[in-house]
Amino acid sequence: MDGVSASVVIGLAVLLVAWIFFKSRHGSSDQKLKLPPGPRPLPIIGNLHMLGKLPHRKLRELSKKYGPIMFLRLGSVPTVVASTPEMAKEFLKTHDLNFASRPATCAGKYVTYNSTDVGFAPYGPYWRKMRKVCMLELLSAKRIESMKFIREEEIAVMRERIMKQCGVNGSNPVNVSKVVSTYATDIICRMAFGRKYSEETLTDSRGFKIMIQEVFYVGGEVNIGDFIPYLEWMDLQGLRRRQKHIHKVFDDFFEKIIQEHVENKSRDHRDFVDVMLQLSEDNTMDIEITRDNIKAVILVCILHSILRG
Repeated sequence: MDGVSASVVIGLAVLLVAWIFFKSRHGSSDQKLKLPPGPRPLPIIGNLHMLGKLPHRKLRELSKKYGPIMFLRLGSVPTVVASTPEMAKEFLKTHDLNFASRPATCAGKYVTYNSTDVGFAPYGPYWRKMRKVCMLELLSAKRIESMKFIREEEIAVMRERIMKQCGVNGSNPVNVSKVVSTYATDIICRMAFGRKYSEETLTDSRGFKIMIQEVFYVGGEVNIGDFIPYLEWMDLQGLRRRQKHIHKVFDDFFEKIIQEHVENKSRDHRDFVDVMLQLSEDNTMDIEITRDNIKAVILVCILHSILRG
């Protein structure tokens, strides 16, 4: 048994002893609550082992047995699962304010600047303000219409790029997905940052698309440390290391964008970053917008461009 495996076994053994001791002294807090039906959890890992590689299918199978609303304990995280449109409506509409926030995760901490972007920020004054700013300054119909010339220019560039790749006889294959992704990224960069940025701008040579795929991977992968906090320091899956690398790469890139705008305030065209910088200097606001907050929202802009591409 290697050192890492031995550490994991010892850590789990210590946790099991601590869990048994805690249960014997305090009992189960779940027993004091009126919870939906669900499978019996195991010590420490709860029902995590039941999810498998395709959690959505496993949850569907469990819902057939336990009903449209069921209770699972994922590690130390109590979880209620809604499996029908009617139950989902109860959570997302009827009681939406109680369930509007997302749980804190390791990915939110390292990738989205302590969950200060729009997607992962806790529901409250900060989230409402940032959402309003994004809708008005980036996604509103008026803003999109005012940027029509950017889309027209980039469509012309994309057309030339496709024709060039096709060759003289038009017989060469074209990677349409890559071309459209580049087109979408260029548009969102011009709308949000005032100009386009090349792949070489990133300190990681793999480029925008691969790094964004990394963001989606580390954000969507089940992280053991999020459900069993006692094991987070071990970084058993290597996710925290990858998240920190992503943070460093994008933080350097965003710092360049912000510094360019700080040094060129006299530009005629005001883009999204200019708006954010102006808000960060507004002392009358009921919330504080820091440079890290601006970077978190910039990341959302780039993610949006890739998804649209």
